[in-house]
Amino acid sequence: MLEDLTEEWFEELSKEVEIGMAKLLSDLKENYLTKEIEYPSTINILGKKYNYKLEAELYRLFKYVKNEWQKPKEIENIIKKIKSMVWKNPFLHDEEERVEINWSQWEESKLGKLISIAEAKLKFDNKETLSPKELSLLLNVTPNAIRKKIQEDRLDAIKKKRQWYVEHKEYIKLFD
Repeated sequence: MLEDLTEEWFEELSKEVEIGMAKLLSDLKENYLTKEIEYPSTINILGKKYNYKLEAELYRLFKYVKNEWQKPKEIENIIKKIKSMVWKNPFLHDEEERVEINWSQWEESKLGKLISIAEAKLKFDNKETLSPKELSLLLNVTPNAIRKKIQEDRLDAIKKKRQWYVEHKEYIKLFD
């Protein structure tokens, strides 16, 4: 499952996030802050060095989706914090307000991909229904390949409005 998620892939993701954080901190420092800000310091967890806490949390998600580590107890909170960091506008008081981000760009980014896979894996582990898109992330196939199985009656699914959903007892067969 998820053969393209390698340690090298994670290193690229980590570098992308680190560059993004550095740009944000630099912009704040250069244009808006009147006092010095501290950059995140290196932390060490289980003998592995991380450049910042977010990198450690991303690595935990990475190992979880690869089935190499157990599900972090606070996984929902980790996912929520990361999504909030990307999607929330801190200058608005309404908790529901979000920054306008192109959804396909988010999903194509390494961070968006990891978060999407982690959410699908969490649903899988909790035996919840999955959409073709979520299943495709876990099986490393296209959503259309899943829909084709549904249309050919090779995979039972439930249609709610315009979206197909596959129950655990059905999609577990795809992982045998």
